[in-house]
Amino acid sequence: MNHHTTAPYSIAPSRSSRHFALLPRTLIAALTAALSLAACTGSPSESDVRAALSKQLDASQEQSRQVAGKNAFMDSLADEQRKGISQLKLVGCKSDGEKAYLCDVAGKAGAMQLRMLKGSDGWIAAEADKG
Repeated sequence: MNHHTTAPYSIAPSRSSRHFALLPRTLIAALTAALSLAACTGSPSESDVRAALSKQLDASQEQSRQVAGKNAFMDSLADEQRKGISQLKLVGCKSDGEKAYLCDVAGKAGAMQLRMLKGSDGWIAAEADKG
């Protein structure tokens, strides 16, 4: 006797299960694209502002060392400025043209406004126009 049985289900995936299998990859790709776009076009974060100010302080300190040599007083001033930068709080930013934002920041010395520009090497901080 030849007993052939047919399974009550198909081995091939159903149409609906194939859609669910694609959903996670599609969702991941969409989220990745959205986050990448937001990171490229968004306003600077508090850490971006701090990094830009620190980079400028380092460049200024290096220039003064090249002109006047190592100076303990200037180094202590730079250390105080670094401390102030590390305590800086970003209040908010608003767009001020392509790749530019006016940002309100607050620190121990008070509040001020910076113009943040997105450059090829990251954010650059500049004094906001007084109007």
